[in-house]
This record gives sequence, structure tokens and C-alpha cells, in this order.
Amino acid sequence: PSAMDKQEEESPFAKVLRGVGGQIVRGESAVRGALRAGGNLGPSELLALQAGVYRYSEAVDLASKLVDRAASGLKTVIQGQ
Repeated sequence: PSAMDKQEEESPFAKVLRGVGGQIVRGESAVRGALRAGGNLGPSELLALQAGVYRYSEAVDLASKLVDRAASGLKTVIQGQ
């Protein structure tokens, strides 16, 4: 049995955060690939890169908001004790 079988199932928050983390990793990989290619990208590749960077920036923004909300919620819980 895996560790997840012994523990509770992953929370919805953890699932969302894991998905956002995956988007961030893919975005970083796309940017690194573009940097390695240098100036050898055609118009279609540049458009794909632009879309990828947009998704990457949205994922980073969402992760920032999720962590901020979680920290705020934790602070509220701690202050209530």
C-alpha cells in the first residue's frame, strides 16, 4: 500500500496547488527551451511561446493568490485560539 492509502485522500486545495505547480514547471521549461533556441524561432513558434508564457504567468499569479489566501486563513485560525 502507498502512503496515500494510509492517510486521508489528498485535499482539493492540495490537488489544485499540485496542478498549478505542474503548469509552472511546464512554463519554466518552455522559457528555458526558447532561451536555448536563441533567435532561431519562427513566427508560429514565437506565438506558441507567447501563449505558453501567458499561461505560465497566470499560473504563477494563481499560486501566489492561493498561498496568500491559505496564509490568511491560517493566521485567522491561529488568532482565534
